[in-house]
Amino acid sequence: MIPLGFSLEILPLIPQWVFSRDSSIDSSMGSSMDYSKDSSIGSSRDSSKDSSGVSAKDSSLGSSLDSSRACWGQDVSGLDQVLAEELGLKFPEAHGDPAALAAMASSIRRKNRSSLAFLPFCCTVEAEALGARINLGDSAIGPRPGEFVHGSLSEFLSAGREIDLESGRAAAVLKACARLAGEGLKVAVEISGPLSILNCLMNLSQAIKDWRKDERLAAEAFERLGDQLLKYALAVKASGAALVSYADPI
Repeated sequence: MIPLGFSLEILPLIPQWVFSRDSSIDSSMGSSMDYSKDSSIGSSRDSSKDSSGVSAKDSSLGSSLDSSRACWGQDVSGLDQVLAEELGLKFPEAHGDPAALAAMASSIRRKNRSSLAFLPFCCTVEAEALGARINLGDSAIGPRPGEFVHGSLSEFLSAGREIDLESGRAAAVLKACARLAGEGLKVAVEISGPLSILNCLMNLSQAIKDWRKDERLAAEAFERLGDQLLKYALAVKASGAALVSYADPI
């Protein structure tokens, strides 16, 4: 198991109540990656960010990040149909195709004159990798949660599922990131938080009820999600991402 104290370095926006254990922090991480920050839980915007949602204060990008030309990310619902047609992409297949994802990210970056190429284009990748059923939609309406797979936090924990980074869209995102980084682009990968993930796996109202009834159960569920998100973030780093952003945009 990856030490959770380390996760506070790599994902500083995950509230500290998600993690209950302390451990040493890998000092090699901070030198190779910097992370955008959000001022509140459940918000996908930071007051220090410009209207496009990208911080102009990221120290790893310095003057190369022009906040007036920043690219939007997870807030986008679907994609530009004209752009999709120009690229010759077919949906929903494009959501799981590394080459298509890279082409979309690169094209959107150019269109918005951004310093960053953003991945992915929805908030459901992590949940799908944890077993959620996702309706992939089309170029106009992006991926959305489908039928719930768990009825409670206890069910989620009992399933004991590990995040799958070897197949599906999570693997496609990692390959697209590596492809873009290999082309010399600065890639920002957006990671969804625990509430957004639970919202895809189960009825969030039930999750909140379970939380109110048993705080220890909720803490265990959040800790497990934190472990899985950290594994994904480490894989993102290994794929060449220049920046990891974190939000719980439910």
